Amino acid sequence: MSFTAFNTRFGANAVMGDIDGDGEDEIIVTPGPDPLADGRVRVFRQNGVLLIEQPILSTKFGAFLAAGDIDGDWREEIVVGAGPGLKNTARVKVLSFDGQRLENTGIDFVAFPNAYKLGVKVALGDVDGDGILEIIAGAGPSPLSPARVKVFKVDTSGGIGNWDISSTLADFVVNFGDWYPYLFGVNVAAGDTDGDGVAEIIAGAGPNPLHKAMVAIYKGDGTFTGTRFEAYPANDYRFGVNVAARDLDGDGSAEIITGPGPSPFSDSWVRVFKGDGTLLSDGFLAFPKSTKFGAKVSIGNVRE
Repeated sequence: MSFTAFNTRFGANAVMGDIDGDGEDEIIVTPGPDPLADGRVRVFRQNGVLLIEQPILSTKFGAFLAAGDIDGDWREEIVVGAGPGLKNTARVKVLSFDGQRLENTGIDFVAFPNAYKLGVKVALGDVDGDGILEIIAGAGPSPLSPARVKVFKVDTSGGIGNWDISSTLADFVVNFGDWYPYLFGVNVAAGDTDGDGVAEIIAGAGPNPLHKAMVAIYKGDGTFTGTRFEAYPANDYRFGVNVAARDLDGDGSAEIITGPGPSPFSDSWVRVFKGDGTLLSDGFLAFPKSTKFGAKVSIGNVRE
């Protein structure tokens, strides 16, 4: 199936998550970086029927997204990061669906200093093995921002409306292995790539026109695992790489799903790699060959 989520331009950001606890993932969408698009969220059933639409951030250039069950109530929360507007800070909000609307959990903070502009990439993963998902923030795609990642622990003990960030678990800059510094921020995902029961942080190079499609994997405390690989041929694919992770084959370890960065010459070639960087599937084109500027990738359960 396919459907048009917004009438805005510059594509869309989409994730899947069971926000109402009915056992079936919804499709959660925000606008792409259209200068006129605000930070609203639309949630669709899998048949394309709109469940809810709600403005979350008043900033422009859309918003970034993640979803996951932070408090263990079998309903997934939505994490919204400010989109890549020139004046946008790295603001992050976490929301929960109460059956009628998205309510604030209490988490609303700026992940990086105000010098870091163009919003913030977000992901969720249990990177310390305590059974609770952490918020993973990646610096937005400013040409002045390094590939900096921060990991935040969440305290849900106060109940919905009073959740808080209890501490910063990690704060590091990703090394993609080249001699020059990787700027333009970083794309982030999380998944248990080595099957030890604890999620790793998967980092993809930001959309610098010179950046290769480099992927690097880190432990939750910022320790490099030693795994680093190039997801697409450098001669044809630049502007970094988008990443997601999920155990697709049931072997207990997450695979890494990639989409090319937003080069005007890149098609929507989605590929799948094992957690050690070995190519598992040469993938497919998500959209017609004529559709350029790469592809954003995410994961979810189709049907129950």
